[in-house]
Amino acid sequence: MAEGLKQLYKLEQAFPLRLKEALKIVFQDQPVSVWIENSCFDENFSPKDTIEVLVLGTPEKISNIVQSTLAEISQIENLFDLSIYVRGITRADIEAFESNEASKLPALELILGIPHPLLQPKTTKKAGHSRTRQAQSDASRAISIAAAKKLERDPSLLPAALELIESQLATASESSKNELLQWKRLLEKGSLKRITQVLVGTSDVAVRRRQSSPFPLLLTEEEKTSALESLKSEGVTS
Repeated sequence: MAEGLKQLYKLEQAFPLRLKEALKIVFQDQPVSVWIENSCFDENFSPKDTIEVLVLGTPEKISNIVQSTLAEISQIENLFDLSIYVRGITRADIEAFESNEASKLPALELILGIPHPLLQPKTTKKAGHSRTRQAQSDASRAISIAAAKKLERDPSLLPAALELIESQLATASESSKNELLQWKRLLEKGSLKRITQVLVGTSDVAVRRRQSSPFPLLLTEEEKTSALESLKSEGVTS
């Protein structure tokens, strides 16, 4: 499989097409359907901070399927120099999507498997975020930016971040384990550039990944306060 991915990387095709074909290779033997979020690409078809991949499977198998493919996903990340977030979902998860998640469905593209009626592209007005929720997101990003700058100054903090993730995994519920395992994979396999891209990213998946990030725990209270004060001075209120 590794050789096939390398050959695919060399093809003279647009980046998104090569990436989608690489993902097909990873999941082609699995009983799943796979979507990629096209909003993860900018107007020049370059990846933003994180590429999100949704994998639909049965409740009994989806967790194991996701975990069994992460080694190959890491190969793709290294070949294309990007970060991929694999999100395993079930039919029940789709039906329980919140309105803000449902509003992003038009950006999904099926790349493998059988379509799902609730994941078909359609014209939908994107739901806005409340002022409170946006303020929380801005504050979280400001703290993560401070953490990214500290990490760039002192990469030796990475082992401490990994230790925090492993400690949380020991007591994590099944629902939160995937988030932590993907952070663990990023810290073990990802470059410093890819890690900081996730920390400071503005995409929806970057926002979600920051909720389980270990890096704010590596900041002192003074550093967190300074980050939030800088946010206020910039006039970010919405």
